[in-house]
Amino acid sequence: MKILFSFIYILLFLNSLCFALDVRVLIFKGRQCTVFSSYGFRRLSSDSFTSKQCFYKTKDGFVYLNNNPYRGHICVYKEKSMLLAVNILNLEDYLKGVLYNEASHFWPMEALKAQAVVARSYALYKILHSRGRYDLDNTSSSQVYSGVNAERYRTNKAVDETSGEVLVCDNSVVEAFFHSCCGGRTETASELWKLDLSCLISVEDEYCKDSPHFRWREKIEKGRLLSILHKLGIEGSSLNSFSIKEKDDSGRVRYFEACTEMGCFRVSGKKFREKAGPDIVKSLLIDAIELLPGYVLFKGRGWGHGVGMCQWGAYGMAKAGMDYKEILTHFYPGASISSVAEISKD
Repeated sequence: MKILFSFIYILLFLNSLCFALDVRVLIFKGRQCTVFSSYGFRRLSSDSFTSKQCFYKTKDGFVYLNNNPYRGHICVYKEKSMLLAVNILNLEDYLKGVLYNEASHFWPMEALKAQAVVARSYALYKILHSRGRYDLDNTSSSQVYSGVNAERYRTNKAVDETSGEVLVCDNSVVEAFFHSCCGGRTETASELWKLDLSCLISVEDEYCKDSPHFRWREKIEKGRLLSILHKLGIEGSSLNSFSIKEKDDSGRVRYFEACTEMGCFRVSGKKFREKAGPDIVKSLLIDAIELLPGYVLFKGRGWGHGVGMCQWGAYGMAKAGMDYKEILTHFYPGASISSVAEISKD
């Protein structure tokens, strides 16, 4: 009987190790920083820093970098002439420092829970595929993370109520992309990246019309537009026309056509948006382009790349009474919910 209880205890212990998964987040890159930890206050400079140092929590349970509190611990490395500060903490604690930055804590709980599962899935994918000193950074190029300062009651509750849940598709954890507003239809991932997952396909969304970005208009001065085109290798000093050449199945621009005195050129929609800036060309779901005196007027819908979950769509679905699993099933068709522990075992 003792042997049986010992075996059960070992299994439970191993399962807890699988679930208590840590994530490594780059939270600082620069020449100087301050750390307050169990070792007291330290001022670090790349000029005198020589090797890796790790700093652990103070009596209040946090470790501080540049006066900002973080859970877990922080390791500082030197890379060339820069210091890199990496926060190592439990995945669930990390999500509590993310969710408030990615969705309003006043939104319906089911939308927040959907966001929690999506954020956890994205983070786990990065953990499983990272090879360097960190898995994610703290910016929008990964997920916006700001430690304890971002924790709120309702977003923490959404993390706790979906604890360990992740999306799985085609026998692997989903790199669960999301965006602000799809403008009525999401995008297929393979249109933008070398990624072909059956659950990252274009779907209709009738619930994101409350978004302030559902419809947008943006003016770009002709001189600035020419400058953008020059960066893309288009020659010419005068713009004769700029139009939509080809759209993909979701209605987004795959190619523009730019005509100058040097001729007409095909322009990648994805590359054009990258050079123009995602705050200017909010999405490639563009309905019309008008060439007017002095500037070009873009009329479009949505904000973001359009792949995966539309956050405003999730908001609308939750307001309509749908739960977070229904929201996730809609935006990631064919995906199922598994657990971090099960994925970690695999």
